Amino acid sequence: MEVNIIGLIDNTYLRPYGSTREIEALIEDTAKYGAYSITINPIFLRYAREYMSRKGYNFKVVAWLTFHLAPAPRRLG
Repeated sequence: MEVNIIGLIDNTYLRPYGSTREIEALIEDTAKYGAYSITINPIFLRYAREYMSRKGYNFKVVAWLTFHLAPAPRRLG
């Protein structure tokens, strides 16, 4: 039995900075290799969905909402 492992993988880009070019590259790689989804910072969500719509791609898009971009403050003492 052959299993498509790549179809179980999320392709991720969680940086809060970057460019739409990097999101496009992520989407194109996901389409090319057949990964299950992309996981991105919510700031890129609308752009990614619009780009995928124009290209006819329909894999999953996940927006990671609880990703901490800075260390949480800790109480000392």
